[in-house]
Amino acid sequence: FDERISTEEWRLVGLMERLDDMDKTRVLQQQHSSGGRDSLCVTQPSSASTEAPASESELVGDELGLTETELRRVLRSTNDHITQLDRDIARVQSQCESIQEQVRRLGKEKDGLSKQAATGLTAYRVSLVKTCADVDVFKREIEMALQQLRALGKETSKQEGILQQMEQTAAEQAMRDGTCVACLERPPSVVFFPCKQRCLCAGCWAKISHNHERAKREAERLRQAGRDDKAWPMYVRRDAELRCPACLTKAVFACDVEDIKATT
Repeated sequence: FDERISTEEWRLVGLMERLDDMDKTRVLQQQHSSGGRDSLCVTQPSSASTEAPASESELVGDELGLTETELRRVLRSTNDHITQLDRDIARVQSQCESIQEQVRRLGKEKDGLSKQAATGLTAYRVSLVKTCADVDVFKREIEMALQQLRALGKETSKQEGILQQMEQTAAEQAMRDGTCVACLERPPSVVFFPCKQRCLCAGCWAKISHNHERAKREAERLRQAGRDDKAWPMYVRRDAELRCPACLTKAVFACDVEDIKATT
């Protein structure tokens, strides 16, 4: 935009200089033509000397073939165009500043991530290892991380066992109290086989049965696709096999006995 403005400015200045040269040439020609008629000018003024000199706008109009009104219109249009260019330049500069700020922020984030990758247990750090000492340090850090990970796995298994024991205790307590082991509100009416425990109400059994059927279909699909069962989603591994929620024994069948009638 600056280059276009400068080019337009130089064009207008050059045009003005040409007009000044033309004006000087006209004055010299008039002086030269009036030199041979000095005696006549004493008694009778010539018609050329009484004419008013042409204005600058008229000279420009003669050069460009435009009237003064058209020249003014062109000038206003040029000024408006320059003003719009100035606005566009200001807007682009503001956008550039915003983009530069974003680039600086992303650069800081990249430096931070690169530093973490270079000091953490990452593949990127492997590419930076140069000496045997660096390799030994890296190996020791990996071994320490593995020890911490295994300890965390043992603690997780321990907590899972405690949680399962608590759930089983709660289920047994609910059975003794004669309530559903899932909602702990309604009386149980669903019996699981072969453990023969009546531990779920009809509403909770409907939800569990729905989840079981859905997980069983997904497990069959994954099995046909050759997926390892260890890589199955958690809900599939949990619900694909029907188990009694009270004793966690594998169940082959469950039914609601609420409406079963005894015959005599």
